[in-house]
Amino acid sequence: MRTPVSLLLAGALLGTMACDDDDEKPPEETPLSVEAEKGLSIVPFALDTNGLSNAEKERIGMGSYLVNAAGDCGTCHQALQPNGPPKYMGGGIAFAVGAGGEVVYARNLTTDPKYGMKLTEAEFIETMRTAKDFSSDNDEEQLIVMPWYTFRWMSTEDLKSIYAYLKKVPAVENPVPADIKGALAAARPVPFPSSYTDGEVSRPLPAESTSDRLNIDRGMAISTLADPAAFSTFSADDKKLYGRGSYLANAVSDCSGCHTNPQRNLQTAKIPPDLFLSGGAIFATGPGMDAALKLKRSMSSNLSGATHGLMKDMTYEQFKEIIVKGQYVRGTITRPLVYPMANAAEALRKLTEDDLKALYVYTKNQTPRTGAADKQPQEPARWCATDADCTSTGGGTCNASNECVGTACTEDWQCGACQTCSSNVCVAPAPNSACLMGGI
Repeated sequence: MRTPVSLLLAGALLGTMACDDDDEKPPEETPLSVEAEKGLSIVPFALDTNGLSNAEKERIGMGSYLVNAAGDCGTCHQALQPNGPPKYMGGGIAFAVGAGGEVVYARNLTTDPKYGMKLTEAEFIETMRTAKDFSSDNDEEQLIVMPWYTFRWMSTEDLKSIYAYLKKVPAVENPVPADIKGALAAARPVPFPSSYTDGEVSRPLPAESTSDRLNIDRGMAISTLADPAAFSTFSADDKKLYGRGSYLANAVSDCSGCHTNPQRNLQTAKIPPDLFLSGGAIFATGPGMDAALKLKRSMSSNLSGATHGLMKDMTYEQFKEIIVKGQYVRGTITRPLVYPMANAAEALRKLTEDDLKALYVYTKNQTPRTGAADKQPQEPARWCATDADCTSTGGGTCNASNECVGTACTEDWQCGACQTCSSNVCVAPAPNSACLMGGI
C-alpha cells in the first residue's frame, strides 16, 4: 500500500515509520473501455449503474455493445405489437422452417420471471457454444434459425458480458409459443471444438487472454478464408484491424449469414469458401411487413466478387457513408438500404470508429471470388397496392400479387429479386421458382 509522502516525512523526523490506514486512498479502478462506454451510451432503457463497480459496468457495457451494435440481437428478439412500438427483447417473432407449418420463435430474453430467460450463465454459454435448446422437452434438441454457429466463436468473456447485460433488460410479459420443428427436432447439440473448422483453413483457437481484450488473435484463427496473399505486407496496425474485423464479422455480426449463399455446405456443415461473402441470399417480407416496407423481397449484395463485388473499389469513407447514412451505392444506383441490411446498418453505425474500420479492412481484403461465385445480385422486388406505388419506386405496374413488374430489361439482373427478364420486360417469379426458395 502506498503511504502519503507527508506521513513518511513525519515518521522520519520522529524516528518512526508513520502508517495511518485511515489516510490511505482506495485503489483506483480500471477505467472503462471505449466499447463499454459506447455500450452504456446506447442502452435503449433506463439503466441504473449506481453502486456498480467499474468491472461490473465494463461487463454490462460490453454486453450492450455486442447486443445493440455489433450483433443487432434486437431485430430478431423484439416483441412486435399490433398497436405500438416493438417491446425490446420480448421475443415471439416467428420463423418458418418448413413447408408443412414448421416454425420456430425468437425467445423472450428479458428478465420477466414467467416468460423471460431463465438460463444460468453456464447454461447460456453452453447454448451459444453448442446450440443446446434448454427450452425443449428433453433438453437435447438443437436451436434452429438462431445463428449459434457464428456466436459460438465469441470469447467466454464476451459471452459472459452479453449474459450480464441481458440480466439487466427490463421484464416484458410476452409468452412465446413452443417451436414446431418437425424433422428438425432430430438435430442434436454440437460439441464445441478446440479448433476453428468451419472455413477454408482449420486453425487452433488461441488460449483466451485478458491481454487480447479485442480478440484479435481469435479473429485471425476464425477467418473463413486463407490469409490474403498481401497479408504479409500489411502494417502492424492493419493486421490488428484485420484480426479484429474477422472477429466481429465471423463471431458477432454474422456477415456470412446473409452474404454467403448457401450459408453452409449440407455435407460438410462448413461455409463454402468459394462463395464466401458473394451474396445472392433471398429475404422475403411477410404479410404486413411487406406493405409497411413497400418491399416483397430483397437479395444480399456481393461483397467479395472480383467483378461484381461492392468492396473491390470501395474506400473506407464510402463504406462508412453507406453504413452511417443507410444508402446503398453501386455504380449509378443510389437508394436506401432495405430489410434486412437496413436493420443491420442501424446497429453497425453504433460501432466505434475503430471497429467500423476493422470490418472494412477485413471485408475489403478477402481474396476476390471469381467465376460462377462472382454473382450479380438483383435489386429489391417492390410491394405495391396500385401502379402509383411502382411509379414512385422505380417504375412498372402492380400485379395481382402486389408486386411491381413490367420494367424494361435485357437481362435478369436488371429486374427485382427473383424476377426474370422475358421479352425485354421484368416478370414475377413462378410460385415454384428456385430463387424464391434459395436465392442465387
